[in-house]
Amino acid sequence: MALTFCQVPDINSARPRPICQVPDKHLFFIRGSTCLQGPRIGRPKYAGGGATAGVGACGGVGVGRAGVGARRAGTIEGVQIPQVDWDATSTVSVLTTRLLGLPAAGKRVMVGLAGAPGAGKSTIAAALASALERELPGQVALVPMDGFHLAQSVIERAGLAEVKGAPETFDAYGYVALLSRLQHEADHTIYAPEFRRAIDDAVAGAIPVTSEVRVVITEGNYLLLDDAPWNTIRDLLDEVWYVTLPDESRIGRLIERHMQFKDSEGTARRRATVSDQRNADLVEAHTAGASLVIRYR
Repeated sequence: MALTFCQVPDINSARPRPICQVPDKHLFFIRGSTCLQGPRIGRPKYAGGGATAGVGACGGVGVGRAGVGARRAGTIEGVQIPQVDWDATSTVSVLTTRLLGLPAAGKRVMVGLAGAPGAGKSTIAAALASALERELPGQVALVPMDGFHLAQSVIERAGLAEVKGAPETFDAYGYVALLSRLQHEADHTIYAPEFRRAIDDAVAGAIPVTSEVRVVITEGNYLLLDDAPWNTIRDLLDEVWYVTLPDESRIGRLIERHMQFKDSEGTARRRATVSDQRNADLVEAHTAGASLVIRYR
């Protein structure tokens, strides 16, 4: 079955554009590690380490995960990922339409937003959840990764206070377990933790995901890391959207956020440019697996 590739540098319409087409004009779409063929969904087969582009399990073209290393957001081994500029009205409509059109791999449609600290993930996730709630009342849940911060007392005892926000300061296995439950269990309410900046700590059982919920949005820095157990997250989500923001604006947002809750300007600036920046560098080195790039403004 011959496939013809075409580049997809942008997605500024409500309808995702195909990146390949077979002779009978049946369209295929590449969405991260998922290959879609009409109403059917399948996972592409990978040929070991490194990025691959080959025939996927559903007969379409699969894009494999790239290896470790920095890559320009929006491009994986030369394959251009759809990109969209953020706008609080028109872009929400585009993304909502895209999300509602996804066939679920599990019992719910599950989409994640990844990106560096301060890139705008929480803002976009909240806007999407609000828009979807109007379409699907009572059927949308927002479950951020930040709820899986280790307790501040645990972080301090472990001597990790200066690197709070790094991967090792999260209960990553707990987060993966929650996503797996949300994908496979839909006959009872599942409770998720919530991080509250006012107390700089997580609160257990703060987010109920009822059996009526059909769409789950999650967001966090490390959804695309390739270290265990983070590397299992991509296959638990139907798509991951990578959020970018120029460093000057992103760091400014972080300083403002830190000062809003407890830090002096000097402390806030040091956090934003040292520990937060270290985490940002890690996140930006792992963009492989993203289905879409959102350029936040």
